[in-house]
Amino acid sequence: PGASWLPVICQNPAVTPLTWWQMRRNEEANVLVTGQNQRIDKPIKSKVSRRTIRALGRTVILISIAVAVAICSFRHSGILQPLELQVFDQMMRMRSLNEKPDDRLLIITVTEEDLKYQDQQGMQRQGSLSDAALDQILTKLEPLKPSIIGLDIYRDFPVQQEQVALTEKLRENENFFAICKHSDLQLKDAGTAPPPEVPRERLGFSDVITDNDGILRRYLLYMSPNIDSPCPTEISLGMQLALRYLDKKGQNITPEISDDSRVQVGRITLPILTSHWGGYQRLDAGGYQIMLNYRRSRNIAKNMTLSQILQGNFDPNLIKDRIVIIGTVIPDYPDNLYTPFSLNRLSDQSVRGVYIQAEMASQILSMYLDGRPTINVFPTWLETFWIWIWSLIGGGIALYFKKSEVLVLITGILCCIIFTFCFGIFEVQSMWIPFIPVVLSTIGTIFITVFISKNKKK
Repeated sequence: PGASWLPVICQNPAVTPLTWWQMRRNEEANVLVTGQNQRIDKPIKSKVSRRTIRALGRTVILISIAVAVAICSFRHSGILQPLELQVFDQMMRMRSLNEKPDDRLLIITVTEEDLKYQDQQGMQRQGSLSDAALDQILTKLEPLKPSIIGLDIYRDFPVQQEQVALTEKLRENENFFAICKHSDLQLKDAGTAPPPEVPRERLGFSDVITDNDGILRRYLLYMSPNIDSPCPTEISLGMQLALRYLDKKGQNITPEISDDSRVQVGRITLPILTSHWGGYQRLDAGGYQIMLNYRRSRNIAKNMTLSQILQGNFDPNLIKDRIVIIGTVIPDYPDNLYTPFSLNRLSDQSVRGVYIQAEMASQILSMYLDGRPTINVFPTWLETFWIWIWSLIGGGIALYFKKSEVLVLITGILCCIIFTFCFGIFEVQSMWIPFIPVVLSTIGTIFITVFISKNKKK
């Protein structure tokens, strides 16, 4: 009273009063009511508070964890395995071809022309290689002092009676190794017996395991034979050749199998596949399997044909101190295998078993003598963290970029960055780290974060 000339601020009783939290959190109109009940709307640009940022951050973290757990669960069930194996093949093909053929190996191939040559020379064949031809090969190679000779051709029959010299060579030549094949009850395969003249300690099995798509990515180092198996050995031919080569180089190594599913070969450790290993989930990890780290060269080693050896048309320096592997490359013989480099299964882009044995022997020697890494994976906890951290990054991107067009572009760039990083690690360290689970987790977190943000605005 007596001071009516002073300005008075009145509150309309019909309007719910604003709280400080609402005024700080939302960019709403500040309603000012004058003494004449006149409404004036004045927009106020309020800054996002620290409490709001923390709330949004907690939301993104929870979303990223939920998405990462879901993706890891799908991966554990094996749903993502076909996609991950395709990415693995692509990275294997993209590696630079800067490795030279392994000069510690020599491959002698039996071709269709070699079959005709043996027939023309009157050699009686049982299969692709006659006793007379094998005897001549050993006779010509032994004076040149090869380190090891491995025969990747089945001989489940005895030497002919007139080939007495060959019988003695197979029994007494400590540098000669032959193959056999274990029986497989599931495939109803009775297996293949070894040459009767070759003792057990100089045998290696030729069994391989392909994935469901028919691609050979794994190699068996050891396996226990069935009771009725005609093949008595527990070690593969490629492993036998590599270990004997190292032994002749003064590296007397006895492989040791540890409790954590690893094979110790001297100073190197071979990571053995388990039922959940990298992109493989619910894998039948019977025996001791290792990933094949295919050599980045078009030819694993130098090649000669059987006819060249029998006719003497070769350089003797290519024989000395080398692992010589003899195998068949005739298309009609059922020994073709598909690798990650076989782009088209309809065309003849397969490789023969003799090259696979050479790949494995070269892989062991290159690891031990040259320090070449083998294919390995992160531990399970680190793979999970790797998937989650990219999921969290995706959630942060979804909060920062609001426009859909920009968000789609940034997501595409992010996927390219992830693949580049995964491929770089694979190229340099041969480390196979998750890509498909990371991409799915990242995109899933972005989508859910954007969806929740839009619903909160509404």
